[in-house]
Amino acid sequence: MIDNAVAARRVSDVYARAKNSDRATEERMREYALRFLPIVKSEVLRFKMRVPRHIELEELHGVAICGLMKAFDRYQQDGDDSFGAYVRKRVRGSILDELRRLDSLSRTARKKARLYDQTIQHIEQREGRLATQDEIQSELGLDEREFDQFLEDLRPITFFSIDEVRENGESDGISLSEKLEDPGDVIASEKMENSETLGLVRERLKQLPDVQQKILHMYYFKDFRLAEIASVFNLSEGRICQLHTQAIRSLRVTLQRQFRQEEAV
Repeated sequence: MIDNAVAARRVSDVYARAKNSDRATEERMREYALRFLPIVKSEVLRFKMRVPRHIELEELHGVAICGLMKAFDRYQQDGDDSFGAYVRKRVRGSILDELRRLDSLSRTARKKARLYDQTIQHIEQREGRLATQDEIQSELGLDEREFDQFLEDLRPITFFSIDEVRENGESDGISLSEKLEDPGDVIASEKMENSETLGLVRERLKQLPDVQQKILHMYYFKDFRLAEIASVFNLSEGRICQLHTQAIRSLRVTLQRQFRQEEAV
């Protein structure tokens, strides 16, 4: 694996060629890259659970580096110790933009996602509580193997659900998990400024099965890696991904329902 010093030199070389910059600027870029490359690695690894298998992490790493370079011009002006938060935001935003671009899901896959969400809503309206996995599987008329594949098909659509409330919306690069963790944070979307919405999401989180709650908490708030979570629960990474998908789709249904109610007012 390439160490940070070598990677920083490569980043500065690319920046210098792209910007036709002088040696002093190139050196500043090298120091900047060396300082913030760990953020790039951290953000790329955070997406491992949420991206479809055909997308290589190396692809995301390259895109994240571009985000790092885009933030450099502002760094030269500000360059204070709090700048790491801005770098993280730009890196994450670049990754999310690329994932949108790569999203080539078929119409059938999107139809499955809508069907899954509608099934959850139907069960919950009927039962007056959260839908269980067995109920969803039964309502869809699938056996265990078919249901597992169904969840795997939803995975590409789910990777962004915790970071973007509505499909085709613009992201501010700050994840919903971060917003939930700090209710005082400034949220770009006006709808997410609604404390009632955040309260509903928190309540929904509490109602999820214990394992799903723990997976979301470990992944989004404790920065556990997918393999680490799988090890804790003695489950495969694939199974952890399925549980993650179920939890996120459940939260998404809550948000969609709330937004429809707000728009009707």
